[in-house]
Amino acid sequence: MRWVEVAFARHQPEAEMLAGLLRELDIPVLMRRTTMDVPDMLAGGPRALLVPADRELEARALLDPMEPIG
Repeated sequence: MRWVEVAFARHQPEAEMLAGLLRELDIPVLMRRTTMDVPDMLAGGPRALLVPADRELEARALLDPMEPIG
């Protein structure tokens, strides 16, 4: 299965919120750190959210319905 990036979050809590939205529609989601976390900031590092390629359009429409696709 190929995974594609559909969103970028500034920190772990924001990533968890976006992932929760995707999971509500049964869209599998993975979170990946894009840089090293800074220990003093706990989960302060940016995250990328990935979904299976066949669910990409559905995930993008949910996360940003105003963004044009394509």
